[in-house]
Amino acid sequence: MMLAKVILFIYLVIMGVLDMRKGYISLRVSGSVAGFLFLLRLWELYGGEMLWKHAFSGILIGMLMFVVAYVSRGGVGRGDAIVFAITGLVYDFWYNFMLLFLSLTFCGITGGILLVVRRVKRKTLLPFVPFIMLAYGVMFVWELWAKI
Repeated sequence: MMLAKVILFIYLVIMGVLDMRKGYISLRVSGSVAGFLFLLRLWELYGGEMLWKHAFSGILIGMLMFVVAYVSRGGVGRGDAIVFAITGLVYDFWYNFMLLFLSLTFCGITGGILLVVRRVKRKTLLPFVPFIMLAYGVMFVWELWAKI
């Protein structure tokens, strides 16, 4: 499981940088990482390390974000939904929900500060994957800290 978490962190760093610089995520890299993490999850299930009902529940957050992306007509990017579907391959529904909540909190705080200091306008779109990466890093360190 630690291998999947490290791969996910590396993926989030790469996609975070790409989202900040270019404004999109790579579908080729995302598909490759998703396929590998899916196979790892199946391996864990086959080994009896987790229950089937918890195995893919985290993907629901990504699917809900796809619906929101469609309804909001671009207010939420499809790339963000893809990223959350991939994090759902590693974590369960509630962990992924906390990741979404913390990411939105970091994005809201940053957006508020940037608005106050007049660096952005109200309609400015912020790349969201860097905030997912930051939230994942915080949660990962918190998880490691709790084990000590």
